[in-house]
Amino acid sequence: MLGFLLTTTLLAAQSSPTDPIFLEDRGLEMVVRRRFYGIEGRNFSQAQTNVFARQLGYPWAASTSYNISAEWYLEETEAGCELTSAFLSSHLTIELPHWVNMQDASRRSQRQWQELSTRIQTHEHGHVNLAFYGMARARDLLEALPPAENCDRMAEIAGETVEGAQDWTRRNQREYDRLSDHGRDQDAVTDWVPHDDAVGRLPE
Repeated sequence: MLGFLLTTTLLAAQSSPTDPIFLEDRGLEMVVRRRFYGIEGRNFSQAQTNVFARQLGYPWAASTSYNISAEWYLEETEAGCELTSAFLSSHLTIELPHWVNMQDASRRSQRQWQELSTRIQTHEHGHVNLAFYGMARARDLLEALPPAENCDRMAEIAGETVEGAQDWTRRNQREYDRLSDHGRDQDAVTDWVPHDDAVGRLPE
């Protein structure tokens, strides 16, 4: 099983956007970008309040969004049609808060903000890892598919397989948020791993 791929050291607690992060494994490629929304405050308490009061349609401090595309190669054989290889790619964006006038606050407020930012990013890294792990599950399921009677049916089964793996990822993303209360209780998922039994069976 793939382990967590990102650590809290990859993204500074308060910084400007950096170059994309590339995650790769056999047949997998993920590009991770981050963007920031600015908030202001004279001290940490005000900054924290402004983070959670922003009007962007959701009540949490950060978000991770991604899309996944999959392609595969088929080959006609005496047995029918086989899937010979698969490639999955994803572009992922993490949106994070940036306290624009933090330098005007006290050292204590700055330290509190750094701690909050680290907790926020740790939570979002979990979402990144789950997305990448879900891609790996899709790849493994595709590579394990038996031959189909023809390539039209093989392509149909491959599409169903990818969608099933994405359903698995979405369910585990929701479970991760539920257990951690969207990162408010991140310690609750320190040892949590995706549920293998959430993976759908291979299509008949």
